[in-house]
Amino acid sequence: MSKRTYDHRVRNAIARTGNPSLFPELNIPRTTAQQWIREGEKEVVTTHQFTKTDLELVVLSKALIEDACERANASSRHSLPNVLVDSGTENLNRHVDALVKSGLIKRTIAQIDISFSNSMIESSNSKFSGYFECFGEQRK
Repeated sequence: MSKRTYDHRVRNAIARTGNPSLFPELNIPRTTAQQWIREGEKEVVTTHQFTKTDLELVVLSKALIEDACERANASSRHSLPNVLVDSGTENLNRHVDALVKSGLIKRTIAQIDISFSNSMIESSNSKFSGYFECFGEQRK
């Protein structure tokens, strides 16, 4: 069995609240959560927060999609790439629309074209936001 890892914000939120069932969708073993509560919050050192303007995100998103398509097309085993995205402006714009219209990619928009999220972290992210807003911490 492989060792499971968790985001430091999950660990610290559970330690801070003392609630081992705070994130039931993550299926964190009760013994793990209880250990986090006993040990308390851990200090975390991170890099500066990533900040990009909407335009920079659009350009980056388009470049990443084009790069992934080039790599997929280099292998004859791949068919038309289906890019699963959220409805952010970096994914829904004229530049990415042009890639879809050109036939280079198929775009599937999570929670619009399909009923589920494009990432397991999306639901946790929303829960984090609500949690931190409740405790008056400012989101950076």
